[in-house]
Amino acid sequence: MTCRFCKSDKLVKWLDLGYQPLANAFNKNKKFEVAYPLEVFWCEDCNLSQLGIVVDKDILYKDYIYFSSGMPTLSEHFKLYAEAIMKRFLKPDDLVVEIGSNDGILLKFFQDAGYRVLGIDPAVNVVEKAKELEVPTIVDFFSEEIAKYIPKAKVILGNNVIAHIDDQHDLARGVAKLLDKDGAFVFQAPYLVDMFENLSYDTIYHEHLSYFSIRPLQRLYEQFGLEIFDVEVTAIQGKSLRVFVGHKGQHEISAKVQDLVDLELAMGLDKID
Repeated sequence: MTCRFCKSDKLVKWLDLGYQPLANAFNKNKKFEVAYPLEVFWCEDCNLSQLGIVVDKDILYKDYIYFSSGMPTLSEHFKLYAEAIMKRFLKPDDLVVEIGSNDGILLKFFQDAGYRVLGIDPAVNVVEKAKELEVPTIVDFFSEEIAKYIPKAKVILGNNVIAHIDDQHDLARGVAKLLDKDGAFVFQAPYLVDMFENLSYDTIYHEHLSYFSIRPLQRLYEQFGLEIFDVEVTAIQGKSLRVFVGHKGQHEISAKVQDLVDLELAMGLDKID
């Protein structure tokens, strides 16, 4: 077992929740056919917190029960999110690609505003809903290989999905290949700081393979000519981290990036104790 960010084998287990069923596998008779270990490890080298056991992604995602449109607060959140991205990064006819686009409700805001859009999502049943919205979607997992066949994107989005991906190096290579020179890869995920500040350990389940903080993410992206140029902390689904990544040297680095690094160090997230 090695760290999915830096490939170090210096991993220390800091939380063991025993054997647990998959979070989306509850059924009416309260019996669970399969349970998997749920253990969180910390990397001594880059300090990423991560699960040690990876459940087959086809089991987790091919027939998925989570629909973004079913979450009552997400539509308005996505609307404001889309408007902010349009204003900051996009020009007419730019391409917006979303990794893990689910039923297409975020991309629909961009599409209705006149931008080209493309979703990528492996859940066949969920993509059927996106097709009803006429949001073009590839039914597959995002990868470097898929990125080769897509035109350069001005914006790549990933919302509550990037932490689900096991091969983070393949993801970073794919983003680096797909992203336009001055484009932005913007993703949102639960923030590890929130877990310690608010005891939000319910974010630990088999889909969430990594628990993000800024310092390990910086270590990951610098390996692929990418860098974090801005960050936001949003009060959505607990306290979430929104990260802005671009090709190295293409964007001015916000002071907020260092502010969060300083916060993480002050909290001791660089120490196993």
